[in-house]
Amino acid sequence: MNIAEFVGVDGDFAALDARARLDLALRVERQFRIRFSDEEIESLPRLSWQNFVELTKALLKRTRVARPPTRQDVLAVLAEVRGTSEVIEEIESMELLWLLNSMEQRYGVTLDIDEQSLTRMRTVDGAVGVLCSCVG
Repeated sequence: MNIAEFVGVDGDFAALDARARLDLALRVERQFRIRFSDEEIESLPRLSWQNFVELTKALLKRTRVARPPTRQDVLAVLAEVRGTSEVIEEIESMELLWLLNSMEQRYGVTLDIDEQSLTRMRTVDGAVGVLCSCVG
């Protein structure tokens, strides 16, 4: 999912008030696991849609090269899909699909994972190991 598809905003971006733009930025932060700086948040009222997309893409690029995924990153994604922060080591198939999609979005890559690696990803530690080798 790209930024425009996620936020559902097209030509009406200019009509959004400051509060709606802040809400949009917060939704983008949660979805793509990025963080806008205070200066970037303050600039939102002056940005065009194109500038907002470019700012978000630049932030994604800076974020994705920062570090490989950690155990905490994987647990956070799983908590999102499970609806609980309870640590469950085994990963079910739908959870694995969600995790892979989330990591692809976060790191801006397409993961091509073989059957053996997918089998290793049935646990949290296995998933961390495979993901680190793919994007780290």
